[in-house]
Amino acid sequence: MAELKEKNGTVADADRSVQQAARTRSPAYPGIGLETAMKRAKELYAQEKMNPVPVTIAVKRWGFKEKSSGGLITIAALKSFGLLKDSGTGKERKLQLTEEARRILLDTRQESHERDQLIKEAALRPKIHNTLWRKWGTELPSDETVQHALIFEWSFNENIVGDFLKEYKGTILFAKLTDSDTISTVNGDKEGIVVGDYVQWESSGGIQFEARRITGFSDDGTFAFVEGTSTGLPIGELSKVEAPVGGVEKNKAGAIFTNVKPKSMNSDTFTLDEGQVILQWPAKMSPESYEDFKTWLDLIARKAKRAVDKKESVEEFL
Repeated sequence: MAELKEKNGTVADADRSVQQAARTRSPAYPGIGLETAMKRAKELYAQEKMNPVPVTIAVKRWGFKEKSSGGLITIAALKSFGLLKDSGTGKERKLQLTEEARRILLDTRQESHERDQLIKEAALRPKIHNTLWRKWGTELPSDETVQHALIFEWSFNENIVGDFLKEYKGTILFAKLTDSDTISTVNGDKEGIVVGDYVQWESSGGIQFEARRITGFSDDGTFAFVEGTSTGLPIGELSKVEAPVGGVEKNKAGAIFTNVKPKSMNSDTFTLDEGQVILQWPAKMSPESYEDFKTWLDLIARKAKRAVDKKESVEEFL
């Protein structure tokens, strides 16, 4: 991926490769495996110990330029594994190894259950890793079967499923996970950003918008897509915030959007075998709005039906 460029600190500045990735947005996943991530953590610790480090210096320790995709991917991966945390924003943003990373790196005992457990937890901390482990554990089927599931069940871009599967299998092997290892001790992505979260974007020292909802991620998990734009935003420049309550917000690009108070909304959840369907709608609607709402629900049902038809056609072919 070419190096990212920012243009006047507005939303319209990600490079074309990121915009193309938006066409099929895969779930966020680590761009490097846990073994490589641990090496990067060790390199950072050797130079900086547990001190907060400016991003420009941290990526330099790994041999990357300040805004290179390699540096951004490394930061995102270490954060997803729970080995790295950040503080501050913009030019003041700093990176710091976590206590979990320190306990792994400094535990040099030949046999250490504590170190081994921390590594296993790190391996399953990325959400998609956790999901696959729950589904298959060590009984992973053929690559073709897994790739099919990744594409049709989890909406992966078909062009990157091979790279992701290699990363996942390498991480599970490095962590020495076995069937006896449970998920109960795994923290998931508690500090990560997931679809549905509200985030604030700060770039070039200024806040570009106060709160927008995450709608998806780029293939390598280093860029997020938010409501109101199809342009990818660097994960490192986003901070999770509380859902907005009322009011009108406006970003530097001039986009205006209204936030509806939660108390004026109705919601309902319907559980299917495949997961939950969550619906939210205004408590009061005009007759015209209701007709628009009903038309939209019909459209969603048709889209869901196409997914069912596609799955049935594939099963018939097999």
